[in-house]
Amino acid sequence: MTRTVADAAMMLQAIAGYDVEKTTSQQMAVSRYSSALRAKTSSLRSVTDAEAYAYHSESLAKTPELYQPFTRQRLRAAGEVTTVAYIQARRELVQLRHDIRKVFASVDGLVTPTAPIPPRTISEARADDPAKIPRAARSP
Repeated sequence: MTRTVADAAMMLQAIAGYDVEKTTSQQMAVSRYSSALRAKTSSLRSVTDAEAYAYHSESLAKTPELYQPFTRQRLRAAGEVTTVAYIQARRELVQLRHDIRKVFASVDGLVTPTAPIPPRTISEARADDPAKIPRAARSP
């Protein structure tokens, strides 16, 4: 249905809210989903990177050739996360989890993508030979 997170936020914004045709629909304020896309996520990156490095550090030191160059580069950079940065990021992560719990306290359903691959553009679909289209993306 959408190709990006921003597209998904716009789609959700369009379908969220009161629907006069649905007897179970309720009139209530709807969040601006696109505003969540501008939220700070650097703390998540610091925490996950530092924890990935902690997990892989021994293997990375002993057998770096077993890692793809990009992965090796990312892990080594993650080893540079300072203790102070990690602790601050963990605190921000705790606050973010608290905020998310508050948001989901009033959520009855969650719409997520169901296809294992992103949709093709119209031009890609027209240019592709149907035999080349991944089975998951074909119409039944």
